[in-house]
Amino acid sequence: MHSTCFTLFPNDISYYLCATSFLSVTALMHGDRDPSIAAMVLDSPFSDLSLLCEQMVDKARDQGINVPGFVSSVAIRMIRGSVRRQADFDIRDVSPISHAPHCFIPALFVAAENDDFITKSHSQSLHEAYAGDANMIVVDGKRTFCMMCVCCCVGATKLNSMLSILFCCYGIDSST
Repeated sequence: MHSTCFTLFPNDISYYLCATSFLSVTALMHGDRDPSIAAMVLDSPFSDLSLLCEQMVDKARDQGINVPGFVSSVAIRMIRGSVRRQADFDIRDVSPISHAPHCFIPALFVAAENDDFITKSHSQSLHEAYAGDANMIVVDGKRTFCMMCVCCCVGATKLNSMLSILFCCYGIDSST
């Protein structure tokens, strides 16, 4: 299971968000309606939950697991119904790509080059659709580690300080 972190960095009345994986999706889906967020670092977000589910089934097929199309469709329908009854929302609405064109908070999208769970194509799609000022970095390896950065960033009060620390944590030369 991929660990997640969601951290607020207070700066007067504005907040800097650093979130990984599923919580970066939450931050992105909330960002288009919260003007108190000064900036976001979105580490390995997925663009659409339904697309991610389809990719996971395709990955299983690539690994030799025979998953008939109707089985995955029925399973997703059952999960969708269960979530609707128990949590009162539709999993098809978990689609940050639909929020990206309405979000203007400065954002840094982070993806791992060889991530085999949430591929970098998700971050790339979100970055392309994003309405606000946004940058994207792709780091080496299979997974990114936002938790390391959160530990370093606690107490950072300026966006530049936070981004400098994040660049350091991800091993990126920020002078370029």
